Amino acid sequence: MPGEPEAVRPPRRLLGLLIASAFTVMLNETMIGVAIPGLMDRFSASASSAQWLVSAYLLTLGCTLPLSGIVIQRLGPIRTLAVCSAVFLAGSVLALSAGELWMLVVARVVQAVGGAPLLPLLTTTVMRETSPDRRGRTMGAVSLVIGIAPACGPVFSGLVLAIGDWRWLFLPSAVIAALVAVQVLPSWGAARAGGATGGEPGVALRPRARARVDPPSAGLAVLAAGGGTIALSSALDHALPVGTTLALAVAGGASAVVFVRRQYALGRRGEDPVLDLRAFGRPRLGRGATSIGVGMAGLFGVFALLPIVAVTVVGLSPVQAGLVMLPGGLLMGLLAPAVGRLAERVPTARLTASGFVTMALATTALGLLGPGSWGLLLALHVTLSVGFALTVTPLYLDALGSQPPELLPHASTILSTVQQLAAGAGTVAVIAVSAATPAAGFALAGGLLASAMAAQIAPSRRRPRV
Repeated sequence: MPGEPEAVRPPRRLLGLLIASAFTVMLNETMIGVAIPGLMDRFSASASSAQWLVSAYLLTLGCTLPLSGIVIQRLGPIRTLAVCSAVFLAGSVLALSAGELWMLVVARVVQAVGGAPLLPLLTTTVMRETSPDRRGRTMGAVSLVIGIAPACGPVFSGLVLAIGDWRWLFLPSAVIAALVAVQVLPSWGAARAGGATGGEPGVALRPRARARVDPPSAGLAVLAAGGGTIALSSALDHALPVGTTLALAVAGGASAVVFVRRQYALGRRGEDPVLDLRAFGRPRLGRGATSIGVGMAGLFGVFALLPIVAVTVVGLSPVQAGLVMLPGGLLMGLLAPAVGRLAERVPTARLTASGFVTMALATTALGLLGPGSWGLLLALHVTLSVGFALTVTPLYLDALGSQPPELLPHASTILSTVQQLAAGAGTVAVIAVSAATPAAGFALAGGLLASAMAAQIAPSRRRPRV
């Protein structure tokens, strides 16, 4: 439109730092599970106590993600990346020096606080600062982070533990966070003056100094996400009494309702909501959030169940299971740029429909796994990964493409929050159903993936892309 600044490609250095940082955050989400048995021996801890190394990280991510939009809006990308890198570095150093289990849990919490805004920041930067004809191939970076990092986590952990101490798991996190901090801190002054990269700032990248965090909204967001996450975790491992779990779920749901009402009230008064829900005024966000939520529930349910089945049914060791599933994750990353370029020309529904159908069929077929069937596991996991590559980039492009620049941090935060909470819910549901038979768990996950396709494709055919 006349008068609007021309979109430019995001600076390669900034984009590279964001990808490396977000990748590290997602890697830390899945790498610790393989190390838990050894950590139980090292700290003489029970399984329920050691499980907090996973739960605390996921819980903190869920609680702090809803605040990411206002943080990015207030600080701008460079300052947000600098602060997040410093906090994540502090958590990694604390983990390296931890002598007690509780110290390691605290370190994981600190890591999650620093890491939560990074995926929304990555998607926001790509959408704001890339011209529409190049967004798809650049948004492939998101697929790289979401797809490869979780797949690499268990493999990385198994290989590290095979040759060294558990502390080595946190050394790459500390090094990457330190390198990112060193790279971005010199740009702090330019960012504070209004620039994002040290050069002439784009309007979309300027921080808004007046934006402030509404304390009641922040508290409600933490209660809603925290209550829901703890209830989901308890439903999976039965760590809390049933009554307590239900009470937490009700408290989380009530807090979510009050949180939503307060955001709309703040907007009507002209104040800054923590999460600007005006982003839902663009219908593509609601459709995309639904598909991402339902689809990620099924997909992360598969991610949780598949390693268990690979060990207990197929008969692989944890490291062997990770290596068998690694090619799928790598293929996903290799396909990301090509799918991104394709998404710039092909209607969203054609790609997402193909992807969700492929994932649903491959997931359901995983119920056929039996002793020694590692070849079938490899083939189906590669097929699943191809389907995933076909969906992530088009979904994010479609959901965020119509958002105005000022709402992009909030829209990206909404998608990341939905993804995180849905992943927890899907894990609980699929693992619970698989208690009957693994095939039942895979069938549920396949049904969720098929439902995600239905939520995406019908509106897409009635409304053209812009």
